[in-house]
Amino acid sequence: MPGAAPEDDAQDRLLTGISRLAAAPLLAPEQGVEIEWLESWDETLFQSGASACLLPEGMLGLAKEGVLELIATLEDSADIGEPVEVPVGLTVAGTYAGASKTVYMPWAAMGALLAQAGFMEYTQSMSFTVADNLELDALKREAARFFASASLSPGETPFQYALTVYDGILAESTGAVKKDIRLLEALIPLILALSALVGFAASFLFIRARQMEFAVMLLLGSGRAQVFLTAFIEQLALELFGALLGMLAYLALRGLGPFPAPGAPGIYLACHTAGMAAATLWLTRANVMLLLKAKE
Repeated sequence: MPGAAPEDDAQDRLLTGISRLAAAPLLAPEQGVEIEWLESWDETLFQSGASACLLPEGMLGLAKEGVLELIATLEDSADIGEPVEVPVGLTVAGTYAGASKTVYMPWAAMGALLAQAGFMEYTQSMSFTVADNLELDALKREAARFFASASLSPGETPFQYALTVYDGILAESTGAVKKDIRLLEALIPLILALSALVGFAASFLFIRARQMEFAVMLLLGSGRAQVFLTAFIEQLALELFGALLGMLAYLALRGLGPFPAPGAPGIYLACHTAGMAAATLWLTRANVMLLLKAKE
């Protein structure tokens, strides 16, 4: 909305309502514009409904006792009706450097000014920044309930506004990462299977390496069940001791809290035990003399 002051170049000035500094491209950080706020004022001004403004430093001389008096000419962008001139008094909250002649005031205060002139407050376009990119998909699902997709030929739609989410750069940068994650998720079953196989083989070989010991026990009259239970209990004690050490290490690193699901560790422990059981059964069923001869 252009705001005219009683100076010759008043027509070059613009009175604009914004809700935050990011809504003003001329005040963006990359523009290098220095903003100097007066005492007790800051950028939260634009979230309020205060009759105050941020004006170019070149217009500071027009303010009298800290108040900028303007005659604002309000025009409907649809060219409906005649322009309306409204007197505006704005407290100077701060100044910014540069050659711009735009005066910025809170959007809420601009709405009150429009209502005073008999205009209906509406918008042709709006923009916003998503604070949490992890919620972007949820935002799209929710927005689909109220907005149409931007298109040159939208067809029949009950929506009056279209919404475009500029997430191309985000999708491009995260696409490769998501692809790697999907690959790792596909490899997890294979990795677990290999770990289980290693556990089975390690336990089997550990028991098989003690075949001389078990052969002597059988030769001295120990029953096959007794030998099996001895080997089973010894190996199970070692496994439980290792599991206890793992739990203590987890607590030391992560602190108290919920433990992770025991699925993968449980499978590994079961395969380790199965390998031990298979090796022990093989030894107890074999001929004792053949075991001793093989050892020699």
